[in-house]
Amino acid sequence: MKIKYVLVVWVVMLAGVLCGCQKINQKRAVYVRDRGQDYLTHTILPPLKVPEGYSHPQVTENFPLPEPLPEMGTLTPVSVVPPGFGQWS
Repeated sequence: MKIKYVLVVWVVMLAGVLCGCQKINQKRAVYVRDRGQDYLTHTILPPLKVPEGYSHPQVTENFPLPEPLPEMGTLTPVSVVPPGFGQWS
């Protein structure tokens, strides 16, 4: 009896969530604009003007590339699996 009650509750909740997702999806064009092509219509802005008395911000590369770039295929592969992942102690 209790399992049947829980199953009915889950089905009703699932139906409610799916109906809600459908409603949001129908109105998506109103709330979420596709910005995939915005870069094609961009405008170039002039450089930042820093007021007198302030210093210019230092611009640095977050991920500098090595010079000269190594040839393709000469780099050693790197594992993206964290150490100890999947091992049980």
